Amino acid sequence: VASLGMGEYFLHKEMRPLGRGLIGAGIMILYAALFAAYSPDVYKEPVIESQTLTFALMCVVTITGMTLAIRHNAIPIAFLAILGGMLTPVLVSTGTDARDPLFSYLLLLDLGVLAVAFYKKWRALDILAFGGTVLLFLGWYYKFGINAPIAPPLAWLAAFWSVFAIIPVAHHIRHKTPLTVERIALSLMNATYGFVLASHILSDRSDDLAWVALIMSGAYLTMGVLIKLRTKDAKATLATLSLSMMFLMIFPPLHFGLNGITMAWLAEAVVLVYLGF
Repeated sequence: VASLGMGEYFLHKEMRPLGRGLIGAGIMILYAALFAAYSPDVYKEPVIESQTLTFALMCVVTITGMTLAIRHNAIPIAFLAILGGMLTPVLVSTGTDARDPLFSYLLLLDLGVLAVAFYKKWRALDILAFGGTVLLFLGWYYKFGINAPIAPPLAWLAAFWSVFAIIPVAHHIRHKTPLTVERIALSLMNATYGFVLASHILSDRSDDLAWVALIMSGAYLTMGVLIKLRTKDAKATLATLSLSMMFLMIFPPLHFGLNGITMAWLAEAVVLVYLGF
């Protein structure tokens, strides 16, 4: 807390590198202190015995870090806050299945990054949040989710995919600016990760997977139209529409029989020729 206060003082004195460094250090010290207070490996009798309280306090640290980062326009502070936030579930894990609390917390973090994305072009923060979300989701899934009911992990996957479908385009749509290569790449990674994991979850239910592909196709079509109207960015528009058509092409072989596939692809060919012109 003293480090945060000193950081604020030096930022007020226009000593920005020192001030930002002290705030970043203060955030990391708070994460470390809370972990030490809770972990049975540090003290024989933990200072904080409640996992819920430790989790809540770490949430407060994350929110404080993001607020200070936006206030001082400092991506290093935001980066440390989200990095600490992503490490929090690992630090306070008891080894039991805490799917809904974990993913609720993770979704809250990602929504915070989404809110920042409307105002700041902090690409490193977006990539960190995406990478952390993917790792934590996969870590939970391969430990607890493989034999679990299908609906809950699929619903959480859809929620995370939706957030990261919006994050790359949020700032550009709001400010009507062209998308960068990194933003388009993040959209492609999110689409690939989302559909591949959905395929794994629905490995023996191809018809349900077909509808997932159709929903994703519609979402990217809507996004492509929105990008075209708001940014006039031809490359980003074509990239998003290409994603839409790719998922639309996947739908028929998953849903129809042989004749249905032929007829559906024939109809899609007409659409592709039109888009080509």
